[in-house]
Amino acid sequence: KELLPESQRHRAELKIRQAGQAAAASCSLNPRLRFFPSEPLAGQEFDVELSIFEGSGLDKKNIKATLAMPEGLSVVLFPEPTLEGSRLFWKGKGQCGKGMDPLSSFRSFHSEIVQEDPPRADVSFFLSGRDYKLSVTPDSPFTTFPEISCSLHPEKFLIPLNRESADKIDAVNMGISITVHSPAEHDVDIDVPKGFSTDVSSFHINSNSDSLEVYEFNLKTSAGLCPGTYSISAALNGGPAWNYQEFEYPHVGRTIRHYKCSSRFLVAEVQTSQNLKVGWIDGGFDRSWHWASEMGFSVSMISDEELLKGRFDQYDTIVVGVMACSVRPVNTAQKSLRRWVSDGGRLVTQYHRPIDRWDPDSTPPGRLVIGRPSIRWRITDPSAPIEVLNSKHDLMNAPNEIDENDWEGWVKERGLYFSAEWDDRYEAMISVSDPGEPALLGGLLYGKFDQGSHVHCALNLFHQMDHLVPGAFRIFANLLSS
Repeated sequence: KELLPESQRHRAELKIRQAGQAAAASCSLNPRLRFFPSEPLAGQEFDVELSIFEGSGLDKKNIKATLAMPEGLSVVLFPEPTLEGSRLFWKGKGQCGKGMDPLSSFRSFHSEIVQEDPPRADVSFFLSGRDYKLSVTPDSPFTTFPEISCSLHPEKFLIPLNRESADKIDAVNMGISITVHSPAEHDVDIDVPKGFSTDVSSFHINSNSDSLEVYEFNLKTSAGLCPGTYSISAALNGGPAWNYQEFEYPHVGRTIRHYKCSSRFLVAEVQTSQNLKVGWIDGGFDRSWHWASEMGFSVSMISDEELLKGRFDQYDTIVVGVMACSVRPVNTAQKSLRRWVSDGGRLVTQYHRPIDRWDPDSTPPGRLVIGRPSIRWRITDPSAPIEVLNSKHDLMNAPNEIDENDWEGWVKERGLYFSAEWDDRYEAMISVSDPGEPALLGGLLYGKFDQGSHVHCALNLFHQMDHLVPGAFRIFANLLSS
């Protein structure tokens, strides 16, 4: 590879690794790298074991093995292997650094062809007159844990600024959960942004191993609070405190993701209609109901029993959650819902797919066809320009006056499964297109039905609110406000 230009050497390195993998397979090398335990704590010792099958044609004298470990982890691997049965073993001891940042097991993908980040074993061997190299990754995803883990809750929340809260904003009740993995004394401090304070700012921890402690505190605001996104963090013994997420899938096994302990919140100017009662038909696929409550709406979950009874007079607005028709008896209740809309109710249907038991002629109050295939009826560019087709419509003005700023800062996409056809009682509110593609009009529709109305929204406002995009809250508040 030294004969190649620097810009091309990665190709030769890839072929060398591929050759090593092929050679290892041909002699059934079957390498294994294991750690005991596979999830050590900071400051804890662990054992390491690398083994290969003693295959025919393998020159045992020319086999060499080294370990590459992440920063903060030290390992001594015994240089001479031992033969146990039909396998050669290299064994060693390792040590996690005291107070080291945790190592997440998911931070790199696992492949024997592409060079892995540590931890890994690098094995060189001689077979049939040629030298080969092979990188070996752990059998089980390897991760380390800090001595304690911390979790601030809520992890995300909204502080709405509106006419009712202009003079006084209530304190936000918060908490921190602390899991002690190794018994010791620790100090945990809460760091809040300028303009905020807490009634308790530090906690002294002196607990036994495997204990869980929950401490509560109040986040207080000062006068003149400015809109924006803010962050609260926790510090452990003067350094960052860490939280973790655990997930498991057949193709990756159990995986741990570590991240710094923090809570993000949005201060946004959001007006809501006072005393509005919203009924929610939740499908379990989104948390829009939570954000509606955070904005100040009075939200009540509608059970299947209530839905089938069809008595909705207590609600001003009813929301059919994301893909809820696929798991809730919405179509069975359509006769009652249509009558309620006709009498003056506001029905809001969120993002649905054609396969979610959406009948274009009977699910919505008026005929409304969801486009398919999805790639044809989606806007993948989250910053795609939005053209408001009727800027004087109430949906764009009450109770929040929507402007170009509300369409900025979106993430992932604008929306998916836009409407493809609708009857004349509906009016398209926006036009939007991906670069070089024709404009789509079915992202947000408003229909008037006697005394009431139906709003269908294929924009993924639920995802934007989860990511604290200010405009999504203001737009969503308008959709709910009849």
